[in-house]
Amino acid sequence: MNSGTTLLIFAAAATAGCSSAKKDAPPPNIIYILADDLGYGDLSCYGQQKFSTPNIDRLAREGMLFTQHYTGSTVSAPSRSCLMTGLHTGHTPIRANREWEPEGHAAFAAMIKQLDDYVGEIMEKLCELGLEKNTIIFFASDNGPHLEGGADPYYFDSNGPLRGYKRDLYEGGIRTPLLVKWPEKIKAGSTSDHISAFWDMMPTLAEISGTELTEQTDGISFLPGLLGKKQKEHEYLYWEFHEQGGKTAARMGNWKAMKLNINQDPRGETELYDLSKEIGETSNIASSHPDIVKRMEEIMKQAHTSSEIFTFSFENY
Repeated sequence: MNSGTTLLIFAAAATAGCSSAKKDAPPPNIIYILADDLGYGDLSCYGQQKFSTPNIDRLAREGMLFTQHYTGSTVSAPSRSCLMTGLHTGHTPIRANREWEPEGHAAFAAMIKQLDDYVGEIMEKLCELGLEKNTIIFFASDNGPHLEGGADPYYFDSNGPLRGYKRDLYEGGIRTPLLVKWPEKIKAGSTSDHISAFWDMMPTLAEISGTELTEQTDGISFLPGLLGKKQKEHEYLYWEFHEQGGKTAARMGNWKAMKLNINQDPRGETELYDLSKEIGETSNIASSHPDIVKRMEEIMKQAHTSSEIFTFSFENY
């Protein structure tokens, strides 16, 4: 998280001119709030004990809290590219951060308070303008908490029960909060364990707004799940990261697989974890499930496409 609070807000005012909209039921206004480097455990509604986030918690209390939502990547630029294109990192044109500048030590709790205050101001303004009931609010984070520039995620337990931080493809680097509020549409105080990712946002927002997508995406709209209806699931999720020797990861159901140091050893070990038994990814059980490992390696190979800019040393891993 940069000096001060980084808060990226996408807002779309829906109009009655959409082809699918009824005159007496215009599509909703859409607000998408994206925090920077906010970990899975950095909100009190996700278990944070060092400080509270009452306004953001209100989104959970009056909407839906997701427990298995994933970012596009483990760093900001490719993560936001996935968000904006509807493609995972094996397909999106931006797959790594190009630069990084260290920051000074931040008063983290004060930054989160400021972020929480901003969210409160947004909700207050919606009520003031009479727009609350016809507005859907999403709150998310672009990747897990970082260890850079004096940040102290250990003290704040910023990744909660998860292993890893920003730049890791372990859960702590890519599983982050998602809260969604839509009065009278989404059941207040509900929780979803639907497995979703940033590339699902484009088809979800398109369906909400009645917009027809003209480009193919890797995403699946999770609007049905928001409304309490039957939800289609992903066959798998895939990530790749082009720093620290190159990494890939995939999730299929409760199975999570990962390969590290691909540039140095493309045929090296594949780690395998069963997230239904331990989300901390401490027990590599690859040797006990060679069939699952083989399938996950096939997924990671098939999901990757070549890029002229972001390349692995060995494209045939």
